[in-house]
Amino acid sequence: MAGRLSADKSDVSDNTDKTSALKLHAQSSDDIEMLSALLQDALIAGADMVFDKAENTFMLVANRYCWELQDAGQQMRCMCGVKFGTIGAVRTRGMTADKTQFYNLLAIEYDKAAQHIMLVFSGGVGIQLEVSSIMIIVRDLAEPHPSFARPDHSE
Repeated sequence: MAGRLSADKSDVSDNTDKTSALKLHAQSSDDIEMLSALLQDALIAGADMVFDKAENTFMLVANRYCWELQDAGQQMRCMCGVKFGTIGAVRTRGMTADKTQFYNLLAIEYDKAAQHIMLVFSGGVGIQLEVSSIMIIVRDLAEPHPSFARPDHSE
């Protein structure tokens, strides 16, 4: 992998399957491309996103589709924590104040010139994170659970 992306499957909490739980660290634009693919079609509730200004972090909990397990027969999803570090500001577009609203993550993009990470959701919704450097941690929080459907991008 490019940058300093690492998958550490041994340092996971006791309540996860140590053979499949993800723990990734991203520190480059190439790493963001890989994370974007991994988190594509994640479902995120408005209540599960927070900007901690004092810590300069933006955190979210996503119900990610397990693309890496798609050949296992049963389609799976997994609760996953994502922490973005070195955040100076957060701007949103098209988000509602309703914390029960769910958002479908389409992509994570990085604009090096502007020093922004963009979370792109369906329906034209987006979150722009102003960053001084790329520091992202992704970690599965629970074991995968069955999903009712596979995301379809045939349109």
